[in-house]
This record gives sequence, C-alpha cells and structure tokens, in this order.
Amino acid sequence: MIIKVMNRQSIELTMLALLALVPAAVLFPGVTHASPSRIHKTNAAFHIESRLRISLEEVASIGTLDDDLLFMWAGIAADSDGFVYVTDAMDYALKKFDPSGRLVKRTGRKGQGPGEFTAPRFLAASGSYLFVTDQSIPGIQVFDKALNYVSRIPFSRPISDLAAISNDTLAIIPMSMGGSGDVIIIDFDGNVEKEFQYAEPENKLTLFNVADVEIDGRRGDILLAFSFRDRVEKWSPEGHRIWSKELLGSGEVTEKKVAQFTIPSELLFKTITVDSQGKIYVLSGNLTDHPSRDVFVLDPEGSHLTTFTLPEPSHCIFIDSRDYLYSRANEGVTIKKYRMIFEGN
Repeated sequence: MIIKVMNRQSIELTMLALLALVPAAVLFPGVTHASPSRIHKTNAAFHIESRLRISLEEVASIGTLDDDLLFMWAGIAADSDGFVYVTDAMDYALKKFDPSGRLVKRTGRKGQGPGEFTAPRFLAASGSYLFVTDQSIPGIQVFDKALNYVSRIPFSRPISDLAAISNDTLAIIPMSMGGSGDVIIIDFDGNVEKEFQYAEPENKLTLFNVADVEIDGRRGDILLAFSFRDRVEKWSPEGHRIWSKELLGSGEVTEKKVAQFTIPSELLFKTITVDSQGKIYVLSGNLTDHPSRDVFVLDPEGSHLTTFTLPEPSHCIFIDSRDYLYSRANEGVTIKKYRMIFEGN
C-alpha cells in the first residue's frame, strides 16, 4: 500500500516499522560486519602520525557465556562510586553491579507498567537518578540509584539517544524522519526548556541526521556523533555550534529508497563519550579496517589525537568519571572494563 499523506504521528509510527531496515548496530545492540567499501586507513582524514598511544588493560569483566548475569546488555552508565548500571534487553531488566562486577540488584520484568520493560534501551545517569528508554514504550522511566522506580517522564516521540545534564534536566535526540536533527532539553516533568536544530530539514523522509549525544560535564557542552554522516560536533548549552569535524574523509553514505523513505545503508559512527579531561572518544561503525572496534580520540577543541582499537567489536563504549572504559564482548553477554594507558603526547 502506498501512503500518500502522512502526518507527524503516522510518520513516527511508520518509522518504527522501518527501524529493522536500518543497520542493526544503531537501533539495537549488535555489531555490523565490514562493508566491501570500508576505508582502509583508520585515520585517513588526518595524514599525520600521532605520537599519543592508548592501550587497554582489563580490570574487570561482567557476565560470561556460562552464567546468567547478562543476556544482551544495551545501555550502560556509572556513578561516582564506581557502581555500574546496565539495561539488559533480553532480560527485560535494569541491573546494578559493584566496581568489581558483582551483581548488587536487578529490577524489572516484561510488561508496560511502572518499572517494567519490553525492550529497555538507552540509559543515562545523573547524580541521583537513572533514566531509561524502551524501544516500544513512549517516555522515559526514572529510577533512583537503589533501582527503585520513581516516575515516568512523558515524551511522545521515539528517542534516538539521551544524556543527563542534571538531576532534573535531560538532552534528547528524537528519532525524526523529517530530515532535521534536533536537540530537545526537557525537565523532570517532560516540559521543553530549550530546543535547537543541529541539522537543517531535508526535502525527503530520511534518518541521515540521527546522532548519538553526550554531555561534557565540565562546561555542559553537547557532543554529537552522526550515525550516518562523517561528522562529529560540539555545541554550547545555548545551542551554538562550537566546531564540526570530519574523521573519515569518506564522503556521503550510500542510500536506498523504501516507499517514500530514504534509508542509509552504512553506519559511520556508533557512540560518543568523554573523559574527565574533556577528551572525546568516538566508536566507529562499519567503514574502518576494524569495524565496531576503532575508537577515534579528539581533544576538547576537536583535533585528532590518536586512534586505538578495541579487542572485540562493540555496539557502544562508555567512560566513567574515573576514566575507565567499558565495551562489549561475547556478543552482548559480557561487559569489559578497561584502564586506559597513555603513552607519548
């Protein structure tokens, strides 16, 4: 059936049905395999030899193929005491682990009521709260650090990513087929405090401006890594672009048409995170020599410092306040915690 007229609500409902057509790594935890057209130089855009080297030393591992600690983790966050919080998509749960990887508490079950999940996804943490999205349920569930359900923040649109600015303020990237890229700042009750566009609307229904978001806690700057464009950006809390960088030199991603929709066929960047010094880490998609493993490191001004490679493919990376790096192993049943070792400058 050809849909001739679509309002915003029907577009967003149809968009949910189209999610399966987009590279799985950005829509649900998983790893895309290398494309024949991948870039053969991880730092091709820079043409310089960096003196900085980063190696990883494993300090903890959560979940194995032989236990049921994790089935397929999706989102991850940590607090200042080193406790790790994880959404487990296949266990319909939110879980808390101590710094050594021991399970402290699990909450959740399959359902659509308070504290229940059908497909828990993104996770953000503030000083006091955890904010959890569900792929199939509108809004954002709020839990305290003891995993007690607190409330649900209303938000009607599908969420591409979110980050906590404070205990009562969130930055949200809504999934939009309208072509624009928007950052929406909401309060604890779901009221919009601020909204700005980081990408102009296009004259087609597309997902090309979907981005991953992170907050630099030092000044509140907003960091964006585009999923389907060779673009990483920093924005001020007021909504002004500070800088925009290309990392791959790959040009435009190929696309395909599905009915009225333009769907990207390749994933460039998966996630963006930041350490305590303001260094920015961007996980590659499937267009580098080591798909879903290469990590680009930028300084706070956006200059490329180095690139390192994860031991295994991951759907995301996360760096906590103590600068430990977390990534995926064993196809989603394991979280690896690493100490980053810096050599050179």
